[in-house]
Amino acid sequence: MNKRIKRGFQAVLLALGLWAAIGPAQAALVVYEDVGFIKDTGYFSDAFQIAAAGTYKATLTDFDFPSLFDELSLIVSTATTAQGKSLAPGSFTFDALPGTYYASLFGIAGGPLEMGLYGVQIEQMTVTAVPLPAAAVLLASSLGLWGVMARRRRGNTVV
Repeated sequence: MNKRIKRGFQAVLLALGLWAAIGPAQAALVVYEDVGFIKDTGYFSDAFQIAAAGTYKATLTDFDFPSLFDELSLIVSTATTAQGKSLAPGSFTFDALPGTYYASLFGIAGGPLEMGLYGVQIEQMTVTAVPLPAAAVLLASSLGLWGVMARRRRGNTVV
């Protein structure tokens, strides 16, 4: 067999083995997103819908523009129960069922302009299922073919 064909075949097997081991990536589903300025002191509550049960991640960001907030916090709740809170920029996770939820933000702007830029994002956490039996078969077959090619290269015959 031609060396170029062998190397191409080996590259394809390696790529397939790596793809099977890593698996396809999935993007997170954003259910709520907001970016805005708070001048002096601000509080607001915004309603959003969750359509599917699962684990969600809420992220609160202080963009430090034009200056840091003196205080910034986020609470995600139903009409009666807090699901999670962050008393500073950062993130937290919470479990949710389908329904209406509220993102409540409180901020005190600091600095010479007394204004700050915040960001809120709530996204569903996705778990990627790895097809382990298929990945194991593909990896084993590629390793076996590499062994066969190595034995042939040494001059041994394969039975």
